[in-house]
Amino acid sequence: MEKIEEIIVSSVGLHNTIPLTSRCNLSCIYCSHRGNPPGIKVYRIPDLTVDDVSFLLDFVDSKRKVVIGESATRIVEGEPLLNPQFKDILKVIRKKLPETIIQITTNGTLIDKNTAAFLKMLKPLEFVVSVNSPGVLGTIREEIWYKITKALEYLSSAEIAFGCSLVPLLGVTGWEEIESTIKAVAETNALYLRVIPPGVTKYSPLGVRHSFNEAAAKLKTLISGKKSSFGLPIVLEPGEIDNLKAYVEGVIYKSPAFKGGLRAGDEIRSINGSEPWSRVDAFQKLYALENPEVEYRRGRNILRSIIPKRKNSSPGVIMFYDFDPQRAFRMKEQLLANEGKTLILTSQAGFKRVKLALKKLGFSCSVEVRAVRSRFFGGNISCSGLLTVRDIIEELKYMRKEAVDKFNYQLIMIPNEIFDVKGMDLEGRYFSEITGFIDVPVMLM
Repeated sequence: MEKIEEIIVSSVGLHNTIPLTSRCNLSCIYCSHRGNPPGIKVYRIPDLTVDDVSFLLDFVDSKRKVVIGESATRIVEGEPLLNPQFKDILKVIRKKLPETIIQITTNGTLIDKNTAAFLKMLKPLEFVVSVNSPGVLGTIREEIWYKITKALEYLSSAEIAFGCSLVPLLGVTGWEEIESTIKAVAETNALYLRVIPPGVTKYSPLGVRHSFNEAAAKLKTLISGKKSSFGLPIVLEPGEIDNLKAYVEGVIYKSPAFKGGLRAGDEIRSINGSEPWSRVDAFQKLYALENPEVEYRRGRNILRSIIPKRKNSSPGVIMFYDFDPQRAFRMKEQLLANEGKTLILTSQAGFKRVKLALKKLGFSCSVEVRAVRSRFFGGNISCSGLLTVRDIIEELKYMRKEAVDKFNYQLIMIPNEIFDVKGMDLEGRYFSEITGFIDVPVMLM
């Protein structure tokens, strides 16, 4: 239990995420836990109590939103409303943090009229509701879909802000059911819809694997062609990043950014006279500042406006995550301190982003970057947080075998997302195994 407590505390301290339970009341076909490899080191937690959360609040950053129901560590996140003390826990959080936004991710099936009325008293709140295709071939049953649509109705009536997320399985449901789901969301007061392809491993159910392999590109084409007709911002993830310019992917209706004149497709060129380093930098500045002055490009026109908002509050813009400038500057310091050849091992998803960051820092030719595929999970898993020590070591073995005479690096850098606060990966193996395997300094980035 001591290990789990440490991970919970680190989840709060690093990510402002409070896990309330590992229990869930659904069994979704696309659930990532169905595809977990044997031997993975994840933790299921008992329901947290009011006293537990009161203790954890000492580690929360009040300037950032508190997140409930989203996994940021190896803790299995369940449906937060299943926690029997859910309402009392929210009261404690609100009393301690009267102005901090609380974001709750839920499947929506447990939100009734009375719950929505209770939640209305605890604003500011933001809900993220998972919605998926109903029907004969759907990924959820009709009665579950009915509960979800009623939850959206109750949240709307209580004037609680919410967005939705959709994990589409085109090969399972067909396009018509996915389109009808998107239209149903668009008819509510949803602020946005995130469309997230399923994470597929070599252990995922066969139908899910086939659905992704055959349909991912087709689905993107279908939704991209109809985005403007649905009437709400639709974000297709993962975002394709070809540069670090601060492009706006979407703007939430009636948000500060909307009132200030920003629209999807605009490129933010400066904020209070300062050029943003990346999309991440632009969003962080817009979030932190009060009434920021923005210069932006729309087509051939350069426009300026004030975004009317409070400090440390959402501006209402939707932007893809590209590269955090603070991380880039730390990379620069590490690279400048190394006089020899450097190898950066990154995830497949992070490869292009790292290359773009290095180019902007002036290191595009002097550093070798290599994408590491996930051997542990397989499938389409491509993010840094799901790489393992095994993946890194196997890649280094392959590189040495492939060109032993060129393997002459003085520094190797790998993503810090691979490890928890104890330096352990998802298989329970430690960072020290990498440094022990290869006689080259290895640093986390």
